[in-house]
Amino acid sequence: MHARIFTLIAMTAAALVCAATPQVARAEPEDGCVDTRWDWCGAQLSEALDAHGLKAAEDWSRRGDALIRVFVVDGFGHEKPVVAFSRRLNDRRVYAYPGDPDYGHARSGQVSLTDWEVADAALRAVHTAPSRGDDTNVETELPDGTVEMVLCTDYWTYLIEAVSDGRVSRRFRTACGDDPLIEHVETLAQLARSRLSPCDLLDIEHDRPFAALEACAYLYGRETDAVSVMNRFHSQPFDEADAADPGQVADLFTADAEVRWPDQAPALGREQVAKPWSEMTRSQDAEAYYERVDGVAAGRVVIKGELYVERPSADDPKSSDEFSADYTQTWIRDSDGAWRISRWAVQPFRIVN
Repeated sequence: MHARIFTLIAMTAAALVCAATPQVARAEPEDGCVDTRWDWCGAQLSEALDAHGLKAAEDWSRRGDALIRVFVVDGFGHEKPVVAFSRRLNDRRVYAYPGDPDYGHARSGQVSLTDWEVADAALRAVHTAPSRGDDTNVETELPDGTVEMVLCTDYWTYLIEAVSDGRVSRRFRTACGDDPLIEHVETLAQLARSRLSPCDLLDIEHDRPFAALEACAYLYGRETDAVSVMNRFHSQPFDEADAADPGQVADLFTADAEVRWPDQAPALGREQVAKPWSEMTRSQDAEAYYERVDGVAAGRVVIKGELYVERPSADDPKSSDEFSADYTQTWIRDSDGAWRISRWAVQPFRIVN
C-alpha cells in the first residue's frame, strides 16, 4: 500500500489494548492482549522490528541501555512513524522511522541532556503507569452531573516500550479519552520533529506531530530545497482540491510550464496547464499525493507520487469509481524566487476499486 500524507478512504480502527503486570529485570508478560485487528503483542511487533531492522526492547535491556519507543496506528489503520529516544553511556539519540519502510527513510540525531530528561520522564511514566482494559468506551461527566458513555471510533492506538535498569515495560493505549501517557507520546514526537533537521522546517498543520515526521521521511537530496517545495505543495490547491481556482492554480506554474495528461496533447503555458487541473477539481474529486520529494540539483526538485480521482461509475451513475495514476512533477526556483512547477507528467489512469 502506498504511503500517503492524506487519506481518501476512512476506515474504523479496531481496538488495541493489552494488560501487563510490572516485573523487574525481565519483559512483562503479554498474555492479556486483546487482539482484534493488530497483533502488537506478537506477530505485528516482530514484523515491525524486522521491517525497520530494529532490535527488540529486551536486547536493549541486556546491554544495560535505556530506551523509550513508540509504535503508532492512526484512526484509518495506517502505521505512522516509529519514534525512539535512547541512551547508551553518554550517547543520547533520537530516531524516527517511516511507518511504511518501503516509502521514505529513517532519520536520527543526537539530543542534549535536557532533551533526554524529557524522554526519561516519559520513560519513567511508562514504567509506573497502570495497565488498562478496553477503553473504547469512555464515561464523560456532563455539567449537570450526569454521566454520558461515549463510543470511540477512528481513534489512534499506541504501543509504548520503555527500557531502563534492566526493566522492560510495555503499555498499550488509545487516544480515546484523556491519558497522561498520550501526552508524553505527543511531547516526544514534537521533540523529535524539532531535533531532526529538516523536519523542523516543515510547515504542516496537523493535530499530531507524527504527520510532519511522516512527511519528512519523503525528503531526499538537497533537503533544504525539497522542504521548501513540500511546504509549497501543502498549500492549496493540492491540499484542498475543492478550493482550487484557475488563478490560484496558475500561480503554481512557470510561464513556460508543460503538463502532459494521458491521451491528451501537451498543455503549454501557465494558463493552459492550469486549466486541466482546475476543471478536474470542479468535475471530479481529485487529489495529488507525493511519495518522494527529491532535491536533485540547486533550484530543482522532482516529486514522484500518485494522482487520485473519483468519477461517476459508468454502470451506476449514483456510485463512483476511484482511479489513480503515477505522476512526476519538476519544480524550479523561478525568477522571483518562488518555487513553481515547470513540468508535470501524468501516466495513464488505472481503476482502484
